Amino acid sequence: MNVRARNSAERRAVAQWLASRDALIDLPEWIWGGDPFGMARDFGWKMVFDQEQQAYRVGLAERRARQSPKLIDLKKLAHAGNIDSPGSFSELKTLPPQSSFISIPVEVINHEIQRISRNDTGLGAVFSQITTATLSCHENQLPELIRDVFRETLLESLPGACAWLLKINKALQHRFTIPRVLLALEHDPRMRTDRPEDGAKFRSANGLYSDTMMGLGSYLAPLLLSLSPWVWGIDAARAGGVVIYTFGQEVPGRRHYPPEPLQKFHPSTPTVIQSRKVRVSVDGADIEESLHWWTRKLNELFAELTDPSNSVDSSGRLDPRRQLERILSVEQIFRNVQSISALDRDRHAARMLCFDTLDCLSGLKLLDFEPMCTASKAEACLDEIKGELPARVAKVLLPRAEVAVQALKDLQDGFFMSSLVDPDGRIELPDDVHGSRKYEKDRAVALWLRMLRNAGHSFGGRPTSRGDTLLIAHNGEVPPDFPDLAYLYLLRLITFPELLRDNRRSPLLGLRKQRRAEGVG
Repeated sequence: MNVRARNSAERRAVAQWLASRDALIDLPEWIWGGDPFGMARDFGWKMVFDQEQQAYRVGLAERRARQSPKLIDLKKLAHAGNIDSPGSFSELKTLPPQSSFISIPVEVINHEIQRISRNDTGLGAVFSQITTATLSCHENQLPELIRDVFRETLLESLPGACAWLLKINKALQHRFTIPRVLLALEHDPRMRTDRPEDGAKFRSANGLYSDTMMGLGSYLAPLLLSLSPWVWGIDAARAGGVVIYTFGQEVPGRRHYPPEPLQKFHPSTPTVIQSRKVRVSVDGADIEESLHWWTRKLNELFAELTDPSNSVDSSGRLDPRRQLERILSVEQIFRNVQSISALDRDRHAARMLCFDTLDCLSGLKLLDFEPMCTASKAEACLDEIKGELPARVAKVLLPRAEVAVQALKDLQDGFFMSSLVDPDGRIELPDDVHGSRKYEKDRAVALWLRMLRNAGHSFGGRPTSRGDTLLIAHNGEVPPDFPDLAYLYLLRLITFPELLRDNRRSPLLGLRKQRRAEGVG
């Protein structure tokens, strides 16, 4: 069997397996007004009642239908060519009322926009004006107000700008909510028969993944800041969706000097290592293809996160605690990378957030900390991602990942003590078992970074002879691009959302085992 036919057979086997998967879920009689099958329709579930197990068997409707998930949907609203068309922003009218979340009189919004304009005329002010209008405007005035602000501010400075709407399917919000409900029922079984009058009973960890409830800000920021410190788009949350403004090009995300007094107080560490980031010129076509690619991959990621069969115990029942923790962990990873992307002036905070992100990825059992900090492994991940990205998308998404890998390589030059480096360039370090051991430089860097990460609890908190030697042997110069290692591994996660899948019963395991036995592939 040739490679193409084999890959096609594997895809069919996986699609069939995904379509057949389900999880057992115990639902109280009162849920969804006593209509659990109506709930299943609204959640995008395929559900049957298992008489033997006295529980519902739940699978994802899109997988049963062999369709791509459609939990979010990207639509192009307006650009310079259609800004005056009456229907250019009409799609905004399909969103739920924003006034149920926030309601500010249009004259107050206009006053704030004018105040911003009087105080600052830079791009930052333009972005503040347009996001202020989008976030706070009543739904009845939204199309016209955004049209006016878009025309008078963004298009004035950036004629290639476009406005987009990312609509969030209610099914996604329902799917993200259900683990909280089921977890509360687990901890208070009385609620299975007596429906609580107070919805606050189901607010567990609500504030820890609010981006999934409204806005998806942390899930979009790593995309919009993929070229940080240059920026090519901004987002503004609305009920039921996000309005995204793209600029048709990259623009500087910061000034050459700190514009606000507080920014003078970011930690500053003199270093001889300079950032390897260079400005990458992107155009509207690059941006549009990247937006569509990211939307498709987020759809796949959300499907994996909300698929009950990815969070089951040994009996096949949904473990709501496990599902909730996975959702929280993934959102935390995105939020960390969002902060790293925006903290261009604070390398210390960015480095700490990078370590936190690597720990979180390790906790999800995606990769272990030390391999992620090894240049050879990071480069292999980068090559794996490159093989999946269309050319225009790679142009937008890969530069930060590439400088992160280079930063790991640059760290190897920090081992300056010739007495510890043999002629082959290996580092000799103490070893509890063998007395001493020689490490390749990329592995020694990973050990040094683990020591640095552990120092978050204090240097010398758990002293070891190897740690002492690492501290002495390296000059401590951390390349400014090192925190983008977190971005590299987030990019790996969104490129391959199936990493979050529970593959314990995957047919691929059997197919590949069979091929190895036959000596093929």
